[in-house]
Amino acid sequence: MSDIEIIRRAVELNEQAAFTELMNRYREPVRLFLIRFVQNLDDAEDLTNLSFEKAFRNLPNFKPEKAFTTWLFTIAKHTAFDFNKRRTLPTQSMQLHSSDPNKVREFPILDQEPNPEQNLILNQKHAEIRALVSDLKPDFKLAIELFYFEELSIEEIAEKTNKPAGTVKANLSRARQVIHQKLSGKRPQ
Repeated sequence: MSDIEIIRRAVELNEQAAFTELMNRYREPVRLFLIRFVQNLDDAEDLTNLSFEKAFRNLPNFKPEKAFTTWLFTIAKHTAFDFNKRRTLPTQSMQLHSSDPNKVREFPILDQEPNPEQNLILNQKHAEIRALVSDLKPDFKLAIELFYFEELSIEEIAEKTNKPAGTVKANLSRARQVIHQKLSGKRPQ
């Protein structure tokens, strides 16, 4: 059954089994996607649950002309960004003195700017991944760039490249394997 049909059942019939089917299909890919963002298995698990909770709450707003996976992964990405922002923002306090000299009230103020070290690490990670992608076979490279950098769905990539959706999925899967092997220091097979 297609994602659109399952979504229709979930929204129109409020069918719990439909929600469960969507979660069973995409839970592991979303979890793996989030692990890359937060670098912690427990946090990724919590964020996976939160992402699905947000997705199910907003399922009536889903537009069927878009790919469900793109929509779902966008929710997961924003959930991870929000989590990382809250986790890494240093705070400063502001003290307000009252008329009573013994009473001082402190209010935490979030510093919205990442520190230079965080920027450097993020830029290095992006450069490393871009370098790995640029070394891929052309079909793998194109699939990764269109899916992750341009955020196109599998169907949109298939249409743009005149390749079957199954071929696009296979190219993405193989490209991910090659990148993972290179990142872990293993020799690609």
